[in-house]
Amino acid sequence: MAQDVSQLEDELRSATQDLKETLTSVDRKIEAIESELQPERFIDRHPIAAVAAAAAAGFALGAPTESLAVAAAVALAALVTHAAQTHRRERAR
Repeated sequence: MAQDVSQLEDELRSATQDLKETLTSVDRKIEAIESELQPERFIDRHPIAAVAAAAAAGFALGAPTESLAVAAAVALAALVTHAAQTHRRERAR
């Protein structure tokens, strides 16, 4: 009986240590992802794309006709797609 309790306590300590290590790993991954998703970082890395995206968004919102707004939205979607592909390529390196 005492041996069973001792074995269970050892298993509990081991599981607790594994959980702490897993949580530490998850915290590191979350911090890395958060730093990648910060808008300031995107603007620093891709200033031209950021300006173009802001201009397209402003044009889409202020377009006098629906067709111009659609064209600006398409341009904005293309810019976002290009930025996402560039980001994936950079992360793959």
